[in-house]
Amino acid sequence: LDGGNIIQFRNRYGTAWYNVKTSSLEWKNSFTSLPCDYIHIGPVSVSPDGKWMCFVEQTHTAMGRLVIQNAVTGDKRILVDKVDFTYDKVQVKWSSNSGALLYEKGGTIYFITPDAAFKNIQLPEEYRSIGRGTMNSVSWARNGSLLYISGDIIYKINENELYTRGLYSSVVGSGTIIGRLPFEFEPFHDQFWCDAEGN
Repeated sequence: LDGGNIIQFRNRYGTAWYNVKTSSLEWKNSFTSLPCDYIHIGPVSVSPDGKWMCFVEQTHTAMGRLVIQNAVTGDKRILVDKVDFTYDKVQVKWSSNSGALLYEKGGTIYFITPDAAFKNIQLPEEYRSIGRGTMNSVSWARNGSLLYISGDIIYKINENELYTRGLYSSVVGSGTIIGRLPFEFEPFHDQFWCDAEGN
């Protein structure tokens, strides 16, 4: 975290931070009594710059809330009230510069910019929609562009155009068409990747 200055450790006893500069270890949260039973901790998706963490807070046996957290202050914002809880991975995707995060809610993909979310200046969700699909429908390229598949069409959206596309999607559409698949993409079953340049 913090650009490589802090290493975060998580296990069944809690979460600790090791500061590389000061060579100190600090428990951020821990159990008051050590758990004797095996506890499987849930996955966390950390932004590439280490400033933000995204995870599912378990609320029921198989359900939880999708949360984004400031890695330094511990402040949290709820992104989705009800999501499936799994131990596999967090269903989000970070842009390479950590400026945007994609998440899915009710079969629609949305984006959020962490800085704006924590300053409470984020646009309403309806204006941050990418389109229908799941996390399988999108892939970030290293240059900051987002590739999105809808049906059999592949669209490209530059990260700096996300808000424009969200606000004016009825006028400008889903993005620039860059390809077409020989079959319709099934977001619940198919997988999608792109190279680092999005070509």
